[in-house]
Amino acid sequence: MQRKRTITCAVGLMALLLSSWPCASAENGARLGTNLTEVNDYSNQLPFIDAFKQSRDWYTQRDGTFDTNEAGRLQLDANGWLRTLSPSSGAAVQYTRVCTLVFSMGSVVGGPQDGKLPYPAGDWTVRFDGRGSLSYSLAGRLKLGASTVPGTDVISVTPQEPGIQICITDIDGSDPIRNIRLYAPAMESRANAGEVFSPDFLARLQGFSAARFMDWQRTNNSLQSDFSKRALPADARYTTERGVPVEVMVDLVNRLGVQPWFNMPQPATDAYVSAFAALVRERLASTLPVYVEYSNEIWNDQFSQGRAINDEGVTQFAGRIGSDFDKRLNRFGERTAQICQLWRTAFGAQADRVRCVMAGQAANSYVAETALTCPLSTLAPCRNQGIYGLAIAPYVGDHIGLPEFEATVAGWAAEADGGLGRLFTEMNTGTELKYEGLSGMPIVRSRISAHAKLAVQQNVSLLAYEGGQHLVGVGAPANNVAINTMMDAANRDPRMGTLYATYLQEWNTAGGGLFVHFSDVGSASRFGRWGALELVTQTTSPKYDALQGFAQTACAPGWNLLGNPYNVAIDVATNFVDANAVTSVWKWLPATNQWAFYTPSLTGQALADYRSSMGYAALTTINGGEGYWIHCKQVFAKAVVTGTAITSSAFKDGTSGALQKGWHLLSIGNSRTPREFNQDIASATSASGSANLTTLWAWDNARSQWYFYAPGLAAQGGNALGDFIASQGYLDFSATSKNLGASVGFWVNKP
Repeated sequence: MQRKRTITCAVGLMALLLSSWPCASAENGARLGTNLTEVNDYSNQLPFIDAFKQSRDWYTQRDGTFDTNEAGRLQLDANGWLRTLSPSSGAAVQYTRVCTLVFSMGSVVGGPQDGKLPYPAGDWTVRFDGRGSLSYSLAGRLKLGASTVPGTDVISVTPQEPGIQICITDIDGSDPIRNIRLYAPAMESRANAGEVFSPDFLARLQGFSAARFMDWQRTNNSLQSDFSKRALPADARYTTERGVPVEVMVDLVNRLGVQPWFNMPQPATDAYVSAFAALVRERLASTLPVYVEYSNEIWNDQFSQGRAINDEGVTQFAGRIGSDFDKRLNRFGERTAQICQLWRTAFGAQADRVRCVMAGQAANSYVAETALTCPLSTLAPCRNQGIYGLAIAPYVGDHIGLPEFEATVAGWAAEADGGLGRLFTEMNTGTELKYEGLSGMPIVRSRISAHAKLAVQQNVSLLAYEGGQHLVGVGAPANNVAINTMMDAANRDPRMGTLYATYLQEWNTAGGGLFVHFSDVGSASRFGRWGALELVTQTTSPKYDALQGFAQTACAPGWNLLGNPYNVAIDVATNFVDANAVTSVWKWLPATNQWAFYTPSLTGQALADYRSSMGYAALTTINGGEGYWIHCKQVFAKAVVTGTAITSSAFKDGTSGALQKGWHLLSIGNSRTPREFNQDIASATSASGSANLTTLWAWDNARSQWYFYAPGLAAQGGNALGDFIASQGYLDFSATSKNLGASVGFWVNKP
C-alpha cells in the first residue's frame, strides 16, 4: 500500500510540473520514415513473433532429393495449408513429404556482425492444429519426449545455414495439419497476449515516423487486381506474391504510432482500391494520416508495371502529340489522380487524412512535371485531384557501380585503404569519376533543387519515397569481388554516417519534407547494401545512427520531449530562433525545482521581463544528458548535434553524475529499456532488481500520451505494472518495445 501511495504521489507531482503548459492536440508531422524490407524466408528483418509467417512456399521432397519440383501438384486450401499429401490428378509423383524452410539466410560476412545470424539458439516451440506428423532438420532438431501435448513439438535450434526445415510427413485428410506456429524461446507468451511483432523488430523502428510498405505489398511486378484474392491474416505465410495482409500492416503502424505509406498495385481495379481504402479507414488510428502512391517507379522498365502503363497510355492517347513515354507519364498521372479520388471518397469527412503521392524520377524532373500536369488527360492538371506531394528517390553514389567505371573503381580497391578514400571523395565531391560532368553529392543537390522548385510551382510538398546510399554493381561490376568488398566496407565505415548526416540535413535545408530511407534491415550482398542495419538484432551502424540522429532533431507540431545525448551543448537561441516553427523551449532545473524557459517570439528585455513574471530561469543551453520540452508549430529540424554519447552509466549512484533526490529530465545516447536504465544507475552495493527510481516517463507526440514505468510495480511481478498502466491510460514501454535512446527525452523521479 505504501508503494502504491508513493507512485500515486509521483503521478500527481508530474501533473503539477506540467500544470503551467497549454493543452495541445497531436498533429502529424513526419520527417523520417523507412521502407520495410520484403518479407521472405531469407530476410534478416524477422518481423513476426510467429516465425512460420516468414517461411518459404511449400516444396516437395524425397530421400536424396531436396526438391522434386512438384509443388504445382499439391492440393492447398485458400490460405495455403496442405489438404493432403496426395497430389492432384495426373501422373505419379516422386515426393514423399512436403517441406518448408524458415530462416534460410546466410550469416553476415565481414564487419562487426561477421558470422552472425539473426535468430537465437535454444528450445523453440511448434504448435499446430489438426492431425498428422511433422519432422525437423538442418538448424532444428526434435527434442524427443520434451512435449506430450497433442499438436505441440519442441525443437532444439542451433542457428546455421540454410535454416530450419519443417516437413509434413503424414496428414489426416479429414483433419489436416494447419495453423502451424513457430516460436522462439520466451516468445509464445507474447503471442498469447496478442502480440504479433517481434520485440527486436519493433525496437529497430523506434525513431522513424513513417513506414512505406512497397516491398511488404510485393508492389513490383504485382498481379493483384481482385481484392477478394488478397493476402489474409490467416494465410499460412506472408512470403507469397500476395504479400503481407492489410490488417497486419495497419496493426503495425497503430502499434508504433507511425504513418503508413501504401502502394496500390498497377493492375488494381477501382473496386480493389476502394475496398483497400475502406479497410484502412476502419482500422487505422484516427490520429494518423496515410500516404497513397500508385505502383512504384513506373519509369523504370526493370519492372512490369512501367511497361503495362506504357501500353495503356499508348492505347488511350493514340493519335495525340507526344512520344510513347509521354503517353505513359500522362496515363500514370491520370491513374494516380483517380486512385487519389477513390481513397478520398472512402475516407469521406476525413479525406484530408489521405496524402496522395505523385512519384517522379530524381534524375529527370520532366517525369514528375508531366505526371502532375497530365496535359493529355481529361483530369488535367492531375495535381488538382488531391495530390499532396511529389516524391523522388535522391540516392547518392548510384553511378559508381556502372560498367564504364569498373576498371577505375576496381583500381581504387587495390590501394592501401581498400579504395575507401577515393570512394568517399567521389560520393562527397564527385571529383574522381566526374560522371556526366557532375556526380556524387553535387548531382544529388542539383536533383533535389530541381524538384524543390517544381514542387513550389505545382503547390505540392517534396517527399522522398526512397533514398540513401546506392552502392551496387550493375552488370559485370556486380560480380567483381574487389568492388563488392569495397562497397561492403564503405557501408560499415564511420564516413558513411558522416555522409548521411550531411545528406539528410541538406535534404531538409533544400525544402524536402518526409524522407523515407531504403531500407530498414537487409544483408550486404552483390545485390546491394540497402539495410540501415544488417541484422534485426543489431543496434548500431553508421547509417542507422545517422538516421536516428536526424530523427532526434525532428520536432512535430505540438509538444515534443527530446534530448541531447551527446557531450556537446546545444545553444538554444541559435537552434530555436525560428518563431514561425518554434513556440517555446523548456528545461527542468532540479537544483532549484524551477523551469528554464525560452521563446523566439520575445527578445531582450521583453523576454527577461516575461521570465521574471512567471518565475522562470533563463534557458541558454541544453547540456549533454539533459532532456527538454519543445513546442513546435510545424515540422521543424534543429542542427544535428554530434559528439561522444552519454550513456546511462553516467548517472550511476556514487559517481559525479549521480542523480539527487527529486525530478530529473534526462537523455542518453545508448539504447536501454527503462528496466535496464534503473539497473545501470544502481551502485555496486544495490540489490539486483532494486527500485533505484520511483517512476520513469516518456512522451508520445503522435498519441499525446505518456509512457510509464515504475520499478516498484515491476518488482511485484504478475500484472501489477501492466494493470496500473491500463488503469491510468498510459502507454507501456515493453508492449511497444520502446527504448530510451538518442531521440528520447525522459523524466525520472529519484527517491
